[in-house]
Amino acid sequence: DSDKEVFYEALARAYDSLPAYDMKIILGDFNAKVGREEPFQHAVGRHSLHDECNDNGLRLVSLAMDRGLTVSSTTFPRKDIYKATWMSNDQVTRNQIDHVLVANRHRSSILDVKSRRGADCDSDHCLVVAVVREKISMAREKRSQAAVKWNTDCLKDPTCEKRYQRIVEERLQGSPQSQQDSVDDVWHTVKEAILEAAEVGVGHTRALVKNPWFDEECKAALDQKAEARMRALNRSSRQATAEFKAIRKKTQRLIRMRVREFRKRQLDDIEALHKRKEVRSFYRAVASKRNGYQPQVSLCKDQQGNLLMQSADIVKRWEEYFRDLLCASDVSSEQEDEVQTTDSREKEAPSREDVVRATLNLKNHKAPGEDNIPAELVKHGGTELLDRIYGLICRIWESETMPRDWKVAVIVPIYKKGDRLNCNNYRGIALLDTVYKVLSRLILERLRPYAEKAIGEYQAGFRPGRSTADQLFNVRQALEKCWEHNIPVHQLFIDFKQAYDTIKRGALWVALRELDIPPKIINLVRMTISGSMCQVKVAGERSGTFRVDAGLRQGDALSPILFNLALEYAIRSSGYVSRSCIYYKSLQMFAYADDISIMGRSLRAVTETFVDVATAAEQIGLRINEGKTKFMVTSKAAPRVRQNVTIDQWNFEVVKSFKYLGSLLTVDNDVRTEVNERLAAGSRCLFALSSVFRARNVSRPTKIQIYRTIVKPIITYGLEVAALTRADENKLRIFERRVLRRIFGPVQDAATGEFRLRMNHELEQLYGQPDIVASIRAQRLSWLGHVHRMPANRMPKKLLNAEPEGTRSRGRPRRRWQEVVDDVLKRLGVLRRWRAMAGDRVEWRGVVWEALSLNGT
Repeated sequence: DSDKEVFYEALARAYDSLPAYDMKIILGDFNAKVGREEPFQHAVGRHSLHDECNDNGLRLVSLAMDRGLTVSSTTFPRKDIYKATWMSNDQVTRNQIDHVLVANRHRSSILDVKSRRGADCDSDHCLVVAVVREKISMAREKRSQAAVKWNTDCLKDPTCEKRYQRIVEERLQGSPQSQQDSVDDVWHTVKEAILEAAEVGVGHTRALVKNPWFDEECKAALDQKAEARMRALNRSSRQATAEFKAIRKKTQRLIRMRVREFRKRQLDDIEALHKRKEVRSFYRAVASKRNGYQPQVSLCKDQQGNLLMQSADIVKRWEEYFRDLLCASDVSSEQEDEVQTTDSREKEAPSREDVVRATLNLKNHKAPGEDNIPAELVKHGGTELLDRIYGLICRIWESETMPRDWKVAVIVPIYKKGDRLNCNNYRGIALLDTVYKVLSRLILERLRPYAEKAIGEYQAGFRPGRSTADQLFNVRQALEKCWEHNIPVHQLFIDFKQAYDTIKRGALWVALRELDIPPKIINLVRMTISGSMCQVKVAGERSGTFRVDAGLRQGDALSPILFNLALEYAIRSSGYVSRSCIYYKSLQMFAYADDISIMGRSLRAVTETFVDVATAAEQIGLRINEGKTKFMVTSKAAPRVRQNVTIDQWNFEVVKSFKYLGSLLTVDNDVRTEVNERLAAGSRCLFALSSVFRARNVSRPTKIQIYRTIVKPIITYGLEVAALTRADENKLRIFERRVLRRIFGPVQDAATGEFRLRMNHELEQLYGQPDIVASIRAQRLSWLGHVHRMPANRMPKKLLNAEPEGTRSRGRPRRRWQEVVDDVLKRLGVLRRWRAMAGDRVEWRGVVWEALSLNGT
């Protein structure tokens, strides 16, 4: 009863929240028998199927009376068979429990309510149809036009490529450029030439069929089932009902067969693509099986939680969401003057070779921007097109002005998790014009050397020669040795609110100047960011453009390195010394782009540094996300911090574990938790691909390829920098053998004739590859050589070779990462000379390959 009360209260609130002047209709399955009792006559009609109300009926009538509603489904006289909305399986019991309610003032607008028994829904409920008359304005809904997708695969054919290049050349030669042309005029000529040539020489791709398994035979079977159902309803005989059930079973069997055939064809395609070595198509087909059906939600909710259904309202809501998201910062400093100086660094425009290299390095199969020109159309455009692009970029470099079209980014919402109708559960990816990406790459090449000199050792994000493995290794080494020497470690994992979108551009220009970035590069970067525009694309519809005067540009290759420079300026302003090491100092910081970890020996050290960093970060527009910033203490002693930690104006949750860069860190620095997490992730992936691994028409080599390239990397991620125990390694082997037994299947015993599971040695012989533990060992040795070859000032090398000052506890300590590596080096016979060998990449690569042969314990 309490659930019913909560439901009707929520229904009443929802009804009251709608505009009073709107025509509001309530309809649904209320499981309510509404009677013809006299007290309810002003809310209930005289033609209900039932004489008395049941409990649900009383609740529904009470709602109608309280809100001035009429139960319209009871107001029209007709036969009982057209009143009943539910029938039992034996077709004997009929009830009217689905109802339509409308306000009394709109009572005359409901012309008819009737149960349609003929609608075949495979349900014990009938379709209830209400005919509504309302004076509304006639407005034709604009049908969304699907975006044109070019058949770029045809450019792999030399004949098609030459035809396309010839058309581009003809179009460009027919529109010669002059020195008086602006960059917008030049770009317009190039753009039109590419699009016209693509229309003639490349063509469009065909739209995918939604349900390719549904054919004419399925349609005919469904029609036959619908006719049989109508006969059963009209005759009410056992024979007609039996015929309907037989036809329904036959139809269901046919549809199941068609679906099975379609899924078999999908698996056949995976096998064929693997044999033809069509790598991209192969993994796309595997991903389709792994991800399953992904519904495309075209509706959304407004800020009050009301559902929007009109296309114009939906696009407007998405525009409103991204406008609020991207335009939330102070933009008063955007209008600063450009940098004027005699500094001549980087003033020389890129060479033609630089432009060609940047163009050819563009990635294929990427969604185009506002111009609808994918990278393939530019890369295969021929010499004349490259010459025009080179000339355009030289003009842009000299004038520091780029085409207005390039300032527009198309934002596409991508679902993350949670309610699919809530805009907050989506992130936006920005699609930029392809030729702009060439310019962005050229500016990035000039900017990167200066950025590498300026950015501190604490930062590993988006830097050459560095990855998440650097920071995971640093954190685990620090925790491992501090744990051994009884040094408590306090960690604060910082998260910024919309980090890239809140950078103050005026502060960014100041930061670039302070970090000695050449004025020419600053002006070019300013040119790409200032006056940037965005438009949102949803379900084929585009919103209007809106100006973005704050933050870095979405989807731009320059944005990550610009963020690193802005953060570097803030870190320097806070007074933090990036060369410090927690072994000798009270504090150390690690960062991968905006994922920052402050690690200190005491809460006070972390607190003081955090306040300084947060204050400096706020000056450039970065704001702390209090809800996602977490605090954790790794210590053998009982932690003193048990509740939330309050630092200045912020209150942070104290956690026992935290996933940093995809790897799980715990308060007791136990790697077993991370191993279990990796195995759970691998099991989820294995389950998602179970239809592929169990399929008989997919060969064993194909399944092994899928395991080694999709499932195995999920399990081994980050484990090369962790000190695994024998028990951890055994868990990994057990998982791999489980996968291999699924791939190779059982074997028939020669003596008994019964099928049995394959033995471990049989799996090893059939697999013929290094086991998962051997692979991790090889990755560990590869990483050891990489760290050994690093310069002496690199943090991974410092943390590996140095020792903290502290006192060890009594008893056997945990095995260190270096000790785990030494065991492998000892088995290989290179323990005493590995440092000399690691200095030579070729020689060390041979050691790594030899480690792959160390299967078993």
